[in-house]
Amino acid sequence: VRMPWAARPFGAGLYKVDRRGARILVYNRAFRGEGRGSARAPNRTLVHEVGHAVSHFRVRRLLEQANRAVGRTNAAVDAYNAEVRRHNRLARTANRSGKEGDRRALAAAKAKLKDLAGRLRAEQKEASVARRRLRSAQRDFGGLLPRQGPMAGYRKALHGRLGPTAYGRTSIRESFAESYSLYYCAPEELRRKLPKVAAWIDAGGHREGM
Repeated sequence: VRMPWAARPFGAGLYKVDRRGARILVYNRAFRGEGRGSARAPNRTLVHEVGHAVSHFRVRRLLEQANRAVGRTNAAVDAYNAEVRRHNRLARTANRSGKEGDRRALAAAKAKLKDLAGRLRAEQKEASVARRRLRSAQRDFGGLLPRQGPMAGYRKALHGRLGPTAYGRTSIRESFAESYSLYYCAPEELRRKLPKVAAWIDAGGHREGM
């Protein structure tokens, strides 16, 4: 998404995930040659933010899975509650009439209610597992020493080195994004600075766990 200006000073681009989804914001500064990479700034800025999207993809996928699981749980809750109300209406009718047909309808409603309760428990369990996986991935992704997904592979490929640029040395996430942008915009520079990282991307390591 093209944007006029960034909230943070000297910002040229931003990868953002919120309720509206995942977006890459590219600010006017990126097109004035004032961002990272001088003359290559527009290209480097965009590819840098794509690097963030790539490194974050596993977490985003788990977030979507957790949201779907929660949605299914909420639907199961609604279905169960609706059947409870139906069961209660049939119970009142059967109690008043005492008719065999009404008693059979009530028994069928009880069986359906039991089935829906089982489905609800299963959905709640699945949602709980999905949320735990998401929280684990989020903590790992935000940590200093990632141990899951592509960021763990990148950390291993760094082999104790830091980022390929000064900005990349501010965090492992910025290090990955800078390496990713160099790989596509200035590959020889990355091969000179971090040959093992270049080889790791060559082999598709950045797609691990996606």
